[in-house]
Amino acid sequence: MTACRMWLWVLSTVVFTIGCQKSSTDESVAPSGESSRQDATVVDPPMQRDATELADLDKPEEPIDLPTDWQEGDKLRYTLVKSRKRTRGSDTVFDNSSSTDIDIEILETSPAGYLVGWTTGKPTVSGNSNDPLVQQVLNLFSDVQMRLMLDNSISIVGIQNWQEVQSRSVELVEILAKRTEESVGSQAAAGVRQTASMFSSERQVMNLCARDAQMFFLILGGTYEVAPNEYEDRLPNPYGGEPFPSKAAFRLLGIQPDKNQAVVQWTQTLDPVATRRIMEVIVRDMTSRMGANAPDQQILKDFAIDDEATAYVDLETGWPATVKHQRTSRTGGATQVDRIEFNRKS
Repeated sequence: MTACRMWLWVLSTVVFTIGCQKSSTDESVAPSGESSRQDATVVDPPMQRDATELADLDKPEEPIDLPTDWQEGDKLRYTLVKSRKRTRGSDTVFDNSSSTDIDIEILETSPAGYLVGWTTGKPTVSGNSNDPLVQQVLNLFSDVQMRLMLDNSISIVGIQNWQEVQSRSVELVEILAKRTEESVGSQAAAGVRQTASMFSSERQVMNLCARDAQMFFLILGGTYEVAPNEYEDRLPNPYGGEPFPSKAAFRLLGIQPDKNQAVVQWTQTLDPVATRRIMEVIVRDMTSRMGANAPDQQILKDFAIDDEATAYVDLETGWPATVKHQRTSRTGGATQVDRIEFNRKS
């Protein structure tokens, strides 16, 4: 693994592990103060949408409530399409995608919220999917159910079987460490093995392993209006350091009367100055553990991360027909775009 590839691996890992949430729920983090009003962020490149679907939305004057009257035994299936594209200038240096079936089941209901089964099928991936390592990783999490605990605001507050998920995550780290040892050496492999500490608690397992589910449920429930509802937040640092300050906003884009759907948008921008400072510490620590030199910190001078998500939610059931999310990260003249899209099948 060259120094450049090492750096890109570290950067991609860090970008992937920064999560999202409806609002700050980490009691160990001090409130970030009053939110300043700003327009919702438009990321570059823009998230793909069907312009014809959004052209004729009704704009209600009153706020709307998204229903969550879900019943025990409710079952749904979605297709999750994920992609990552990395470019430098006009050149594409990485482009990968996968497709996975997600089965969702309401296992229990209570006044406190819901227990939801989230089962991921075996992904179909582009690229070198015949690599035995790829197949080993895919099999590790295929057909495994996470039992997600949701509160009344439809926020994930825990994973009932988190220790099972933790065990598989640690096994994944060991698989990657062995491949790293074969290709780079024992010191780099030791650095990879140290990342297993990121799964040492239920909160860490939830933040890292339920990221797709967090994005799926992020917009569900709640009350929305056309005017943006803005807030400041601090996102947990998966490496245990300073949290990432961010500004975020929810807004109702409108109603599709013919489909009885609400279209709700969420945007988030990480504070660029604080994010660069935190990233410098993380990257320096990770590369040191792997026996590599830290990259020139000038590479991080223009580092930025923006998120945008849109959900098309049925106003009768509260379940989405489609959820789209895009994260755009930029640094050193390179841009990485990570996209996920859920589409309901049944």
